[in-house]
Amino acid sequence: YLPISPHISAYLEAQMGECGSIPPHISSYLEAQIDSPAVATSARACFFLQATGEPALAAVYPLTNFVDTEGVALLRGRAVVLSEERSGALVEVTLPAVSSGGGVIDRAGASKVHQTGYGDPSGGVEGVTYSPEEDAFYFLKEKAPSLVLRMDRQPPNAKRTLATVTSVGDVAGISHVPGAGPGTDGDRLLVISDKSKQVLLMRPDGTLVGPPLALSVPSKSKPEGISILPLDAGR
Repeated sequence: YLPISPHISAYLEAQMGECGSIPPHISSYLEAQIDSPAVATSARACFFLQATGEPALAAVYPLTNFVDTEGVALLRGRAVVLSEERSGALVEVTLPAVSSGGGVIDRAGASKVHQTGYGDPSGGVEGVTYSPEEDAFYFLKEKAPSLVLRMDRQPPNAKRTLATVTSVGDVAGISHVPGAGPGTDGDRLLVISDKSKQVLLMRPDGTLVGPPLALSVPSKSKPEGISILPLDAGR
């Protein structure tokens, strides 16, 4: 993990090989992986429970009939939301208990499917994150142009564009960081580009906070996920 901000303890894990892990939320020690192979209807989600020291594999949840899964975020408890690049949907599912060791999750059993309107050929949806205080999603349209958007979780799912990203290339991962600003400055969004290997720090209204942050990652890696671990994680 790499620290990327003086105000918060932010950590990035670059996506390498078949899977890249994406720690979901600051209030949780859960880490998640999404693997999207060529056959988009058969993806794999690997969930890790971090208690102390290094994360340990706790359960594996095979996904069936999903459409090119890209991002994952924790909602509450065992409920998560998955983003689908090609369909542009945000899909809510509930995971079996970690103690079960995993279990197949079929898209047909989703509790909610939110259509964003940004699937192919409109650029595709990449990362997603969730703000429990607002009960809203923040998500990314990957390219042509790259957009940071917000959408209410409840109907009528009002959405708005927060920012058009032109400075770092295609965008891949996003994380909502509550109370990350200094003093009373408020929440932050972290947005990462797998193309330029840079991170943007912005306010929830889309305004940037400082210049892009360059990451020192292996040349062949594609950093597609970003999130926050608590300051006391592993203690």
